[in-house]
Amino acid sequence: MIHQDQGNYPEAVKLYEQSLEIKKDLGDKSGIARSLGQMGRIKEESKDFEGALDDYVTALSLFEELHDPNREIAKKDIARLRETMGEEAFKNALNNLGGR
Repeated sequence: MIHQDQGNYPEAVKLYEQSLEIKKDLGDKSGIARSLGQMGRIKEESKDFEGALDDYVTALSLFEELHDPNREIAKKDIARLRETMGEEAFKNALNNLGGR
């Protein structure tokens, strides 16, 4: 998080990706979702809105599967991103995600 707070996004993403791989190896779905949420925030700050949305939606799906209260944070992240992007761009990005 220090790299993220300092605006060193490439290094922050690299470390979150390493963390994500470890959590995947451990089967830690809650940890995976938290890492995706953090990576989404970095992407949002870097103006990679579609990448951020992908991470937020995946995190929300995992949190809902686990009945994890952090799902409310993921919903707020998505709502904030929707406001930032505007309705049309947000809908287009969601449609693009649906086509994966």
